[in-house]
Amino acid sequence: MVFVEKKLYDSKLKLDIYELYSGEYMATNEKGFAISTLLGSCVSVCLRDEVSGVVGINHYLSPGNTQNKDTMFSGSGRYGIVAMDKLLAEMEKLGGKRNRMKAKVFGGGSNNSISRSVADSNIEFALSYLKMEGIPVVTQDTGGNYGRKLILIPDSFEVYVRQFSQQQDNIPSGK
Repeated sequence: MVFVEKKLYDSKLKLDIYELYSGEYMATNEKGFAISTLLGSCVSVCLRDEVSGVVGINHYLSPGNTQNKDTMFSGSGRYGIVAMDKLLAEMEKLGGKRNRMKAKVFGGGSNNSISRSVADSNIEFALSYLKMEGIPVVTQDTGGNYGRKLILIPDSFEVYVRQFSQQQDNIPSGK
């Protein structure tokens, strides 16, 4: 498992919750906890191989440019292309197989025209990448004029989503 640093306890879920921030990812075959993240224009892709039970999630800030060496060699999960490649590689190390994976895609919300183009690019990248890899999207909650808080339960691959106004809550779209 790739651990993210911050861990909280949720008394309603009765689970420890690991917090995932922009540029981070987590892959696991363990059970008994949850993973949470906040999204504005960013996107999170949740993946599961139902046979091996391996589950993963990432949180990226922008798609990245495959023509730009700085993006490709930065190693930063803040770029979708890097975040997806790292997540899939980690899931495969744990026994996951791409041809058995299913995806859930969230985020890409925006409240102004500048972040709308970033949000749309993030959504388009995720869907294109998954299609290219042959990974079907079984759930999608993207776009809109609001942010989202996600809680992923690896045991069941359930994702709880709470939508919020980014202006009202003053929550940034990244970290």
